[in-house]
Amino acid sequence: MWLYIIIFVIAAALMLGITACIPQSGRISNFRENDSIFLPYDSASGKASREEIIHRLELLAKSEAPTQLNPGAMCYEMAMPPDRIEYQCPVCGSKTLYTQDALFSLVESAGQCRHIVSNIPGLDLRLEERGFCRKCQPDTNQNLLLVLHIKYRGEQKEEAYEGITPEGLQLLREFMTGDKTHDFFNEREEPLRDYVDEISAILKIKSKK
Repeated sequence: MWLYIIIFVIAAALMLGITACIPQSGRISNFRENDSIFLPYDSASGKASREEIIHRLELLAKSEAPTQLNPGAMCYEMAMPPDRIEYQCPVCGSKTLYTQDALFSLVESAGQCRHIVSNIPGLDLRLEERGFCRKCQPDTNQNLLLVLHIKYRGEQKEEAYEGITPEGLQLLREFMTGDKTHDFFNEREEPLRDYVDEISAILKIKSKK
């Protein structure tokens, strides 16, 4: 009697072990077990592939918008712009002085973009800002643009998005860290799912809403 019970228990344990070892088809390895968009991207096995990002965008588009959003502050005191701004190239270390008001915010955004890029998980990103440096690019014109280069796992060619801004990179950071909302400078919040098209455009991906 006891021999039959022991044999039955061992057989059941073996069956459970075999079932647990069977891989789940259709589940992308770099996503959490519950496949939730509102969890940080798990980059333990490397940077994201294009297919993984497409899947994550589809999850975001289908997600429910949060019901409680911060309306933000009504007004902020604006700081006076400086009369000049100095840009230091992260590649060669040279400094370039800008004295045109129209370029101040753009030059200042280079440092902001650099900081945000370093805090985006799961994406192989490179920020190109050589156009701001008079030494790296002596013939640069006044049409300065920050270029974001994206390389997906398994692909040799990089994608490039011209004119990236701190706001655009903030969307990528929120997308990859699993945030439900997009935060503005005045603490106002909007559903991140409303920005699927903007995120897709930056990542050079055609998503299905």
